[in-house]
Amino acid sequence: PRHPGILRSVKLAVDEQGGAPDCTLVIPALDPGDAFVPLLRRLSGLGFRDMVVVDDGSDAACGGDFEAAEQLPGVVVLRHPENRGKGAALKTAFRHVLNRAPGEHHRLLTLDADGQHRVEDVLALAERAQAVPNDLVLGVREFSDDEVPWRSRFGNRLTRRVLRWLSRIDVQDTQTGLRSLPLDFAAQCLAIEADRYEFELECLLLARDQDVPIRQHPIATVYIDDNAGSHFRPVVDSLRVYWVFLRYILSSLGSFALDIALFTLFHALTSSIIGSTYAARLISGSVNFLLNKHAVFRSGSPKRYPMELLGYVSLAVVVATVSGLVVEFLAGQLTLAVPIIKVIVDSVLFLVNFLVQRWVIFGAGKRNAD
Repeated sequence: PRHPGILRSVKLAVDEQGGAPDCTLVIPALDPGDAFVPLLRRLSGLGFRDMVVVDDGSDAACGGDFEAAEQLPGVVVLRHPENRGKGAALKTAFRHVLNRAPGEHHRLLTLDADGQHRVEDVLALAERAQAVPNDLVLGVREFSDDEVPWRSRFGNRLTRRVLRWLSRIDVQDTQTGLRSLPLDFAAQCLAIEADRYEFELECLLLARDQDVPIRQHPIATVYIDDNAGSHFRPVVDSLRVYWVFLRYILSSLGSFALDIALFTLFHALTSSIIGSTYAARLISGSVNFLLNKHAVFRSGSPKRYPMELLGYVSLAVVVATVSGLVVEFLAGQLTLAVPIIKVIVDSVLFLVNFLVQRWVIFGAGKRNAD
């Protein structure tokens, strides 16, 4: 049946007995509904013979569904005794595939268990991914339709805009669960600490940092019963997702406060604006670099450390010089206290400092492939 909000028809002549593209399907599931087992049967009928399902602490009443899943050819069911989150479920499946004996599949394709991904779209995405074996391929939905639940429409639009502004990653659907990943990139994703919905956003940031092209493939936008089966909690899980963005703000504000405090102290001791600016920035900048590299942007590649450090130090020297000269000039023109002038000037420089770090120093200047 057709569902409202379809982006475009995916015209495929599907042979129900034919072979499926080369990939392993990964399906995290929490209290799956009536569509779960029929979905697996259709996928099996399309020729998918390697499916890893993760029961993420589902209610005991769902036990029959997972038992039925295990009877299907090529389906393995892994179980979490209690709910650990979608990200944790995906990582459990990734580890299972990576730890087993080498097989024929070199890609993972993740999809949701609630029936909101059509089997035609799964097959089409798998086929698209074969043409770009080293890329992360996203099945993206269209959110312009008024019949899309407001919380999904609003949340995706907001996240998309924030992600594009902060990271220069421009994808149409930031939270899509239908994705195709190269196996080696899936291995890198195991290092992501997030275990819930924010894991999928972190994957996009990791792909950018690791120079993995991000490609988009249009899929149908399907919501069943106004997305009533979704386990996404609008407040709690949205905060988890936006914590990815808030890390930079908190790190920068903390370093900013440290810089102002140190400047005030050094200026009180020496009365030198330029000298106090450099001394304070040396200490606060060192703290900020370590926080941004390892906690904010999480650019952990050792081979990039020298260039990142050189870029950061160069930026810090330029910003500190501009700050010191402007503060010294304004101090002679205004009656405001020097620390207050310092706060005003550095607040203006804050945005410039962020954009250069985000787009240049920590490797965020790469855009998605399409």
